[in-house]
Amino acid sequence: MQEKDAVHKRQEKERKQDEELRETAEEHTRTATALRRLADMGFTDATTNISLLKQFHHNINDVVTQLVQSLQSKCGNEAAITNAWKVPASALVWKHRLGNGSYGSVYEVKWGGVLIAAKKMSITVEGDRQAIEKMLLREFRALQQAQHPHVVRMYGVVVEELVLLMELSQLGSLRCLLTTSPALVLKSQLAQFSLLIGIARGMAFLHDQNILHHDLKSDNVLVWEEDQNSLPRLPTLGSRRAL
Repeated sequence: MQEKDAVHKRQEKERKQDEELRETAEEHTRTATALRRLADMGFTDATTNISLLKQFHHNINDVVTQLVQSLQSKCGNEAAITNAWKVPASALVWKHRLGNGSYGSVYEVKWGGVLIAAKKMSITVEGDRQAIEKMLLREFRALQQAQHPHVVRMYGVVVEELVLLMELSQLGSLRCLLTTSPALVLKSQLAQFSLLIGIARGMAFLHDQNILHHDLKSDNVLVWEEDQNSLPRLPTLGSRRAL
């Protein structure tokens, strides 16, 4: 009996050791991946990054927000954009085009192993490039801190390609959803209420931030699925800060 207990304890100890080793390896992998993504964004201080990753439980969006706020307090908004949010074109792997809009085309791209959306600005005249680049940076400065569950999160800019990087919608636009799977919305009052309330909350938040959304329509409402509900988010390209 004692021998069986000893064997069981040894097996249990070995199982715990294996589990700890596995968890440690997974932690190292998550940290290494997050550090590469942060480095691609321009955040190269590994000590600070590791500390913030632990503090925010590897939520890279919260880490980036904290890092940018620190940069802004030290250098001002313009420097924060230049040093932290400019993504090199070589860091992107272009997958396919998702659609066209009034400001350009939207593509699915891979950045640091993660799929995101890339809005590429249209240039009709080469002389317009400087004006579009200025607009892109101004847009990003105004909207990078507009963090809200119903507002699309901005990730960075690729200046040489005139590209704005943002999170990728799982279901596409509300217009696309109504076209391809109308029953998901039209036959569900819960989905309709979730969409209406989410859109209203997103608009109210933007207006509270003195950001005016000038193009609210089904094409400009992106939809995610969360806990079997439809979660709308508003892309803010084309919005402007109120004077």
